[in-house]
Amino acid sequence: MRNALLLLGPYGEGLAERVAKLLPSVERLVALHTPAYYAVEGTPELEEAARAKEVRFAVRESPTRINFYRVRPSALELYASKELTPQELEVVKRYEASKA
Repeated sequence: MRNALLLLGPYGEGLAERVAKLLPSVERLVALHTPAYYAVEGTPELEEAARAKEVRFAVRESPTRINFYRVRPSALELYASKELTPQELEVVKRYEASKA
């Protein structure tokens, strides 16, 4: 496949292996769900993918801001940051309440 969004999660047993198995099959762009990124962070499979294609993920680093990163071999590159709107914050609150 040319591009992929890997929405695998939540973080748990076997997640790293599932993500690592899929990374080589993507040709150009991989956008990882945050738990999927953290599952394979520091693995040889992610390092290889970061050399061969564009790998991205996003993380909410404060209650109101999401940062977007490109994964480079042995580094992360912040390429965008977004302040959440009141409507987006409401969605986050509803999601978090459903997980409590």
